[in-house]
Amino acid sequence: MPNLSQESESREAKWDRIGTGVSLVVLFVAVVIIAIWLISAPSFEKCGALTNKSERIVCYEQLREELLKSPAK
Repeated sequence: MPNLSQESESREAKWDRIGTGVSLVVLFVAVVIIAIWLISAPSFEKCGALTNKSERIVCYEQLREELLKSPAK
């Protein structure tokens, strides 16, 4: 009977490792998506750094629109 106990524990350990791996992959994907979102979103620093006045105005308008959006429900 000890063999069945060891086999059961090894199955549980295998599923624990699989669960941990999947969790880490999901976490990594979420961090990448958040990083892309933060980099691509307009900000005051990005708009202020633009040298072309018309581009800067458009950037500030996009930023204003983004900030005035109602929160997602």
